Amino acid sequence: AEATMTKDEGDQYLKKKAEELKAQVESPDKKVVKEYKTKKQYKKQNNEITREIDNLDIEDPAKEYLKRLGYLESRYNVNITNPYGFMGLYQFGDPYLKTFGYKKSDIKDNSMLQHELALRGVDFNTKGLENFFGKTKDGIKLNKYNMAAAAHLGGKGNLIKYLNGEIDDFKDAYGTSLLSRLKEFEDIV
Repeated sequence: AEATMTKDEGDQYLKKKAEELKAQVESPDKKVVKEYKTKKQYKKQNNEITREIDNLDIEDPAKEYLKRLGYLESRYNVNITNPYGFMGLYQFGDPYLKTFGYKKSDIKDNSMLQHELALRGVDFNTKGLENFFGKTKDGIKLNKYNMAAAAHLGGKGNLIKYLNGEIDDFKDAYGTSLLSRLKEFEDIV
């Protein structure tokens, strides 16, 4: 239903969800349970997309990254478009696609190209940040994949600001934070 909303409806929906989230004060234990449930749900998935990823000739951590990112961004829906215009398995925006010389019509119905672009984004989003790999920030061990996932969510610029202590965190329109992405992908090494 969310993919068919107008921008105004999407904004209202997101505002309501943000208010609901603010009203919920979760204890650290509940956050751990929530993270575990997300990982557990993701690991249960066995569908055409996860099988396709398993058959890619790439390292296991890259497969894990694609599966988790695809689940979190679109629940493995190749052609979904959200109210903000982000499209596909990994919810690519026009500027991201343009960076690699593509447009939305190029990725429609093309899960293999979407996988490739998501993996190209890992290197693109972490280039120049290698000195942070292996360090810890706010109790989260940094690695190539969790930093790539955070930059995919909030942009490399916001990730750099966070790493340098210029901002405490960043949240997207749905309320997902850089910190949650860093934590969600921390175990992929």
